[in-house]
Amino acid sequence: MKNRVFLVFAVVLGGAAMIAGASVFPGAGVGPIPDGGPACGPVGANLDITFTVAGEPAGAPVGVGVEMSINHTWVGDVTATLIAPDGVTEVAMFGRTGVITATGCGDSSDLGAAYGFFDATGNATNWWDEATAQGGAAVMTAANYKATAVGGAGQVNPPPFVVIDTAFAGVADPNGTWTLRVTDSGGGDTGDVSAANLFLGQPVPVELLTFSIE
Repeated sequence: MKNRVFLVFAVVLGGAAMIAGASVFPGAGVGPIPDGGPACGPVGANLDITFTVAGEPAGAPVGVGVEMSINHTWVGDVTATLIAPDGVTEVAMFGRTGVITATGCGDSSDLGAAYGFFDATGNATNWWDEATAQGGAAVMTAANYKATAVGGAGQVNPPPFVVIDTAFAGVADPNGTWTLRVTDSGGGDTGDVSAANLFLGQPVPVELLTFSIE
């Protein structure tokens, strides 16, 4: 059982996409993330956010990235996985942050902003190190990060980075429906995703968050 006192607040972000050469696809189906639990480990139902991609050249996608505006207490509960249109190929952007045992609850920092996950970002801070730096009920810094391996029994802290483009190198056609699957694996802390964007063919990192939330 997790016990702590936290403050609930809203974050409002705004901006405009200004990325030469990138295709940007808005997500549909945002909303509350079903709670997991009751203890730390059992996974709740999926929140599946979909992106309809059309008009992209055939062949393995490159410059794949995703942004999401997400609010959730206790980041250690949450896993966000991007799934290709083939329904099989997938890579976690982050997951079970701070969990290194089978029943661990992970890091208690909060999600309360917009976060991007891109191979090309210049931010060298590991997602887990950011969570550790915040600690307690502090909100993780809004920024772009590299994807990291999911926590669990035997995981090292921090875990290795994951190369998103390499994970999707076997996808023959990027057109179709991509899915950002967000799950919660601990009871008592809840949240939602209010916006998300999928990027394909991005030549440079986005260092400013690019979607509007009202």
